[in-house]
This record gives sequence, structure tokens and C-alpha cells, in this order.
Amino acid sequence: MELLSKIAIVTGASKGVGRQISLDLAKKGCIVAMVARSTKLLENALQEVRQFSPNSTAFICDVADHAVVKDVVRKVFKKFGRIDILINNAGIGIYRDFSDSSIDDFKSQMDTNYYGTLYFSKEVSSIMKKNGSGHIINIASVAGKSGYPMASGYCASKHAVVGLTEGMYHDLIPFKVNVSLICPGAIKGTEFFNHPSYENFPHKTRHKHAITVDVVSKAVFKALKTKKFEFIMPLRGKIISIGKNILTERYMDVVSKLDRGLFRENK
Repeated sequence: MELLSKIAIVTGASKGVGRQISLDLAKKGCIVAMVARSTKLLENALQEVRQFSPNSTAFICDVADHAVVKDVVRKVFKKFGRIDILINNAGIGIYRDFSDSSIDDFKSQMDTNYYGTLYFSKEVSSIMKKNGSGHIINIASVAGKSGYPMASGYCASKHAVVGLTEGMYHDLIPFKVNVSLICPGAIKGTEFFNHPSYENFPHKTRHKHAITVDVVSKAVFKALKTKKFEFIMPLRGKIISIGKNILTERYMDVVSKLDRGLFRENK
């Protein structure tokens, strides 16, 4: 896809992966509509993006609120007349044993990670279908390909995103709307692990192979260029994902023995 002057919506754009993607899109000539909940962080990110794309804009939005999502999409379309790219990146995670997790823990992760992706995809895809073009990229996780201890709620939400994205691909491709899925492993340099539940997470043993935000951003651009459906990174994550399907019982045994840290947090 030629990116010059294309209109792109990026959720979770105020920091981490979303901020990097927004900045890289701007450098390629895109006009970016940045979406996030944090006013101050979003303002700072927008100023950085506007150095390369002066017409880019930002919207305060909780992706879990369908009414607000609809209003944001309406405003972007009214302002620019089209939407060419949607990057569903916003996400949260809670590190907590299944038995200790509350229903609200599960619901909050599902609301942001799954329903946020669904709401934006529904509203934007209807515009793209009428236009006969567009590309939606949903950023899930390797946790959408496998379950991990202490992350049942997060894994459930990302598995839902994976299933949603595969279904979207088949339903939207006849209308020339491309859909891609990106499943990264642990990512350095983000605030994802700032949630109090991750205080005792064993990062040194579990995140030795963590990638950086630019790796995910590069995958986004590869998806836009090649229109390929799925990207799993790093390569180690892809190999593990394939191996799980071949040696399932062995895989389950190994994962069940992963270092969990001091998982009985003080709530």
C-alpha cells in the first residue's frame, strides 16, 4: 500500500508500540488519528508525530466504550473523508492466578483487548467496504496462540482477538479490505507490565527473548506492503507455536513448569 497521505487510526497510541507505529506511519507520509485514554501522554505523542505529519490528530477514547468509539470514527471520517488503515493496538494485561482473579479482572481485559478491537473494526470496516479498499491490522499476542500460567484472562482475550481476526479476513477480503494479525511475544520498553499484578513477575527468567517496539512496528509495515495475514515474532515464538501443535503434551508440560515468581500478590 502506498502510504503517502493515507488516513490511519492507531489505538493505544500514546505510548509503547502504538506510539512507535504512529511515529513511523507519520514518517512515511500518513496522516495519523491517534487514539488513547491518557490526555497528557497522548498530547506529547501527537506533538512528536506532527513533526513529520502536521495534519495528524488525536482523540481521547476508551476503546471499551462503543459509543465513544463510534463518535471517534465518525469524527475522523468527517474530517478526512476516508479511513485507509486501522491498527488495533490498545491492550491491557493482568498477571494473576485463575483462582485469585476476579470476574472484573477477566471482564476488563476482554473489554479492552477484544471488544475494543471489535468496536473499531466494526465501525471502520463499514467505511472501508463502501470505499472498496483498506487494511485492518489487529495486534494480538503469542498469548492468543497458547495459554500461559497466571494469565488466563489475558490469554482468553487474545485468543478471542485471533479468532475474530481470522473470521474478519474471510468476510472482508471479498470487499478488497485486507486484514492482518500480528502476534508478538513480550515487548521491552512499554508500560504493559506496570500493572501492580506484575510486581513479582520473573522478568529475568521469562523475558530473556523480549523484543523491542520497533520490531512490532516493522511487522505492521510488512503487513501493509505484502498483505500477508499472520506475523508471529520473534522467530522463536513462531517455532514454539508450531511445535505446540505437533508435541502438544510435551509443550503443556514445559509451560506448566515456567517460573511464576511470587504469584500470591497482596491485593
